[in-house]
Amino acid sequence: MIAVNLERQAAIPQVTTFRTVDCSALQAFRVEVGISPLPIVLAAVARTASQHPLLTAVWGGDQLLPRSEVSVGLAVDTDRGLVVPVLHDADTKTLAEIAEDIGRLAEAARSGSLAPEDLTGATIAVSNTGSYGSEAGTPILSPGTSVTLAFGVIQDRALVVDDAVVARPAATISLTFDHRVLDGAAAGRALTDLVALLQSAERLGELPR
Repeated sequence: MIAVNLERQAAIPQVTTFRTVDCSALQAFRVEVGISPLPIVLAAVARTASQHPLLTAVWGGDQLLPRSEVSVGLAVDTDRGLVVPVLHDADTKTLAEIAEDIGRLAEAARSGSLAPEDLTGATIAVSNTGSYGSEAGTPILSPGTSVTLAFGVIQDRALVVDDAVVARPAATISLTFDHRVLDGAAAGRALTDLVALLQSAERLGELPR
């Protein structure tokens, strides 16, 4: 069960920014590759983090500490509370490997059989708030990370496309970040790149399978 250090949380200037994602390309791609959206989102987050190093940096007392590892903590609900197992080096893995890791870690989290190494080393975190129907969330930061991304439920929404209002599958992404590590501009650029990836059939198709 994840322990929240209230003093640490109070000391961190947390900020959250939101974007709406047209999930038409994501939904088509998930059917093509035969997996759920979550592994695709994690792969997209890992790729974006590798291109925006501040997403995996951390504040070390009085200075910024960069980290080259892109290891994604994934929030998992269990009978014992929230657990955040870690997909290590997620930016080097295929979609199939990420999907396998998610299944293995989620099962181990719920059965209480996670190994110590499964719970350490996260440099960025993801919360799938949409799994319970939530449209959006403002998650707290996981220990050792400066960024947590929440992915809301995918559902039909009225979007403006080519000056016309149309029904499209869409979701809200929220990015909570430590303002000592990233400012709003840096977070916004990273989130814009992530949204662009998730909305592009071409760029989704470039993710290693």
